[in-house]
Amino acid sequence: MSENEKALPKEIEQYVKKGEEAFRRRNYDYAVELFSHALLLDVKLADTRHFLHLTKMKKFQENPPSFLSAGANKVKAQTYMLNAKKLELRGKMNEALEEYEKALSFDPLNAKIFIKLGAVFLNLEMKESALKTYQEGLSLDENNLEALKKLGMLYKDKEDFNKSQSYYLRAHQLSSNDADVQKGLKDLAALKTIEKDGWADQDTFRSKIQDKDEASKLEKEARIAKSDEDIDYLIQNLKEKLKGDPENTSMLFRLADYYKVKKFFDEANELYTKILSFKPNNEVALRNIESLKIKKIEKELSRLKQNQADDPENRAFKEKIDELEKCKNDIHFERIKESVAKLPNDMSLRYKYGLLLKEKGVFDEAIGQFQESVKDPGRRSASLNMLGLCFKEKNMLDLAITQFKKALSLTPEISDKTKDIIYNLGCAYETMEQFSEAINEFKKIYEVDINYKDVSQKIEQAYRNKEKH
Repeated sequence: MSENEKALPKEIEQYVKKGEEAFRRRNYDYAVELFSHALLLDVKLADTRHFLHLTKMKKFQENPPSFLSAGANKVKAQTYMLNAKKLELRGKMNEALEEYEKALSFDPLNAKIFIKLGAVFLNLEMKESALKTYQEGLSLDENNLEALKKLGMLYKDKEDFNKSQSYYLRAHQLSSNDADVQKGLKDLAALKTIEKDGWADQDTFRSKIQDKDEASKLEKEARIAKSDEDIDYLIQNLKEKLKGDPENTSMLFRLADYYKVKKFFDEANELYTKILSFKPNNEVALRNIESLKIKKIEKELSRLKQNQADDPENRAFKEKIDELEKCKNDIHFERIKESVAKLPNDMSLRYKYGLLLKEKGVFDEAIGQFQESVKDPGRRSASLNMLGLCFKEKNMLDLAITQFKKALSLTPEISDKTKDIIYNLGCAYETMEQFSEAINEFKKIYEVDINYKDVSQKIEQAYRNKEKH
């Protein structure tokens, strides 16, 4: 179960559990109804959405319609898709989502519908739902270029660079000249994720080497070793080879990787440092040294927190933990900063960097990053909200209010995302002592979620302030 579906509210949980039970009993119509009810209560439930899609596909596979019915169903699906497209053009993404779901009910093995639906989820910033939906589409059409590119992008955003690379490479095999694919692979390389002599070109593994026996050995190395004994063998083999070619960075990288698997972090760090002595700006080595620093910090943090639990009154533990947390955050900050310098057009990095700057209280620089990331349609609303918060921190309340209003104009429906923006707008009005306007904003949340933050107290206080003025 994904993170956004842990500890589900009881009202939603009962629908999901009953839906799963209905699916096991092959009562697919009832399962679809139950999963759909859960999604009406919370549209962001990515796993529940996936269950819904699986149920629709399973129903179709086990009870396929007749030839005539299948033709009629495809016509109905096309009609719903056309309706969805019109709604998309009008910016009504939630309504478009529902139309695509209706289309899937009639044609659940149509990969194109999943790809269109994935794009809607991206527009709504529901990335986990988008990821699962593109994967569903790809399961029906394994050579769908759009799905491969989007999955490459989504996994890059999740910083799962190995999966991102695998999807981009599959897309590259289909369309080597595609600009998005080329940019995706270039970005991954700049983010220090593709090894110096990686396999990003179109040559097959065996075509890179002449000796088939050597190919067999290297293929064994390329696989994930199953046991410590396997890894020890590979380590020893590489160490022997390096005696005759000590500056072979490809072998040094592989040896360092195996040391990491064995959790021999000092040995791995020594090898990455050696690589830098040959190639001072090798980004893969730099990234791995940084990663090893964080691993060592996390290991020490775990030890200190355990000691703190045993001796909670000891202030020295807390001070050391705070110091290490700051060190870890600084390393992460510098990595994002460097990545933005290398990839200034990557809006996801710009947004992440802006958040880190905001957390540090460097509001002018944060504003600069959010003013760039706002150009990305998928991050426009979130960036405007962050701009509003930065301006509010600088006491530029009129500018803050303008940003919050722009953000709300993009998503008029009340959702968790818009509740946060409305709340921020209300607080800005409150700070300006425009209590009537503040009350109006807080009421919008109060009407749909009385327990949201301290909105109840805000309204009561605003009314009292209004009476004083």
